[in-house]
Amino acid sequence: MSQVATAKKYKCCTRCRSFKLRCDHDPLSNPVVCKTCQAKGLECVFEDKINEKQMIQTINTKLERIDNIVGKLVSHLSKGGAKVSKESIIQSLTQGLEFSPNQFSPSKVTTMSSPELEITPNKRKSSFDSDRKDTKKPNPNKKLTKKTEQMLLDFFTNNISRYLPVLIFEDMPKPTSKLRKDSPLLFFSTLSVASLYHTDHRDLHETFSAKFEDLARKLDPSSLNESVKDEALKRVLDDVLGLVIAGAWLGTEFGFRMSLLAGDILGRLLPEVSQELDMPDSLKKYFCSVGVGSYIVEQRLRIIHNRPIMPASKSVEYRARRDAYLPYFLTANSKESSITHKLSPSELKANANVELCTIIMSYQQQLTLNGINSGTLILWNERLNSWLADWLGKVVTSLRPSSYKPLLLTFHFAKLFLNSRVIQSTSLMHENPAAYSSIIALAQNSAVDILEMLINDSDMKRLISVSPVFYPTTFSTAAAFLLKLLKEAPQINHRVNAPFILDMIGKTYHLLNEVIDSPVLPCFETVTNLGIWFEKVSSSLRETQYSEVYRGSNGPDQAPKGREPVFVPPLTKAREQTPGFDRPYFNMTLSKSMEGDNDFSRTVIGQYQPLSTPMLTATSMEMPVFAVGDHESVGVGVDVEADDIYGNVWSFDNNDPNFLVDAQGASILDSLMEDMPLPL
Repeated sequence: MSQVATAKKYKCCTRCRSFKLRCDHDPLSNPVVCKTCQAKGLECVFEDKINEKQMIQTINTKLERIDNIVGKLVSHLSKGGAKVSKESIIQSLTQGLEFSPNQFSPSKVTTMSSPELEITPNKRKSSFDSDRKDTKKPNPNKKLTKKTEQMLLDFFTNNISRYLPVLIFEDMPKPTSKLRKDSPLLFFSTLSVASLYHTDHRDLHETFSAKFEDLARKLDPSSLNESVKDEALKRVLDDVLGLVIAGAWLGTEFGFRMSLLAGDILGRLLPEVSQELDMPDSLKKYFCSVGVGSYIVEQRLRIIHNRPIMPASKSVEYRARRDAYLPYFLTANSKESSITHKLSPSELKANANVELCTIIMSYQQQLTLNGINSGTLILWNERLNSWLADWLGKVVTSLRPSSYKPLLLTFHFAKLFLNSRVIQSTSLMHENPAAYSSIIALAQNSAVDILEMLINDSDMKRLISVSPVFYPTTFSTAAAFLLKLLKEAPQINHRVNAPFILDMIGKTYHLLNEVIDSPVLPCFETVTNLGIWFEKVSSSLRETQYSEVYRGSNGPDQAPKGREPVFVPPLTKAREQTPGFDRPYFNMTLSKSMEGDNDFSRTVIGQYQPLSTPMLTATSMEMPVFAVGDHESVGVGVDVEADDIYGNVWSFDNNDPNFLVDAQGASILDSLMEDMPLPL
């Protein structure tokens, strides 16, 4: 029997042995894969055991034979008159095997000896783009095996799915190869997202994404209604979950459209009049979870890109129907009475997220309708603070830190996004300087809080490594606002500790740059632009030496910290009379039954008001054209025929101008950085 046949293998895989971990695996499975490697989507290798004593003995025996052969050769050559030695023979035999250390210079290391992959300084756009890593190019000829598919599905389950809205995470079917037949849309959506973050298979992302897009184009929401039941309904809900996943992670205009399509489909499945859903309990629980999750994902995308609900259309009607069922979705899974029932951690987190998203959407729409004024901004700051006061104790005592930190991050972003608008309002600066300064300080404090969460918290660093686009966009927006503030500080008479702020922004950029390291990732371009702007602002401050930016409020030697003390003027009676928001919104209890009047339902539906003015992001600039696949979106006010944009998939929203703002985060950076001609 050969040595290979009799070789024994280690009981631990290579990775577990190197990290001294317990290797949990089934030795009878084929192939053998331990749970650690499966969770991380890595190849699991069990090496053959090496009999060190036997190997040394074999090597020594071979060396003795070589030495004897060389000795005989030297003796033979010497008899012929040649002057040779063992050393000269060995040197001759090994000629060509030498190498010098400079052969392994990092600048000469390439993949498969390809010169175009060499990294040289002249190929870098700027010093802040020099450490952006290359990505694997799409490989349409790469053979996709079932093992690779299952590895990606397991990677999504173990590393990515936890960042779905918590109710969906609990009820989501575990992705397996069977899903390809049951719901191809969910199957390829999952693979598309998993291949984004699995560094060994990013070259497959374009393939999976194209298959998902082809399936999405074939969807026809108009063929659905509330009569869909049981197995057919389960299939539709799986498809909706696939759309929600695509919306949350893929970003861009396409991802935003997927989130809207998910809400539209759910609305068509619901009765027009609020009532108990007639379906099995397991299916009802899944329906409610997907309903809550689709609302949160859609609102987050609207929030980070400033897209409040626009004039009513048929699609908005169906999404409003879904929103009207939110109180039911949030309570239908509770087995106990709503009066005595204590919310579970997942219900608590879902309720808090839904309420916070609705508050942000409400103030976005009101500011779009009525413009920016100090009274409205202060009012919504107080309402956000009230939300935090109501929920902070509950979430901190009931949730793990890794669960409530993203919720607190969303709160800080809500404050930042509300108050950062004032920096572009020169009229408010002249009308009410005290309120203007206070609101600027509130925005600065929120931005600093956001960056500190990323810099100082390991949970946040893990979060952005595989999280939906909402979170890296949040950090990018906070850094962008602080850059804008540094540039505008002398003009608006606001003093800030520039070295401290620049240090935070630099750390933030490098953390984001380290994680979002591939052009295939949705926020790659945003992070790249952030680095370029950071370099420009830093250079500008060094060259012009704005002493006003560095001085503290009490003198040149008392530089302020990153956070500013804030005095917010109390609301007057006139300020409290805000049109359309006279309901006791913050005294509502979200977890109510469907019986009787429900203030929350009326408030949510109340956000769908006709808007008489364009969005804030569109008031001072021409609407750009954005490519979507092989098609284009056009500016506000231009009607687009359904057949021009993905046929039936988009027909329900062909007049919705919300599609016409970039959904990749760049629009926020652009709006913050406009009118900043800084030197390169």
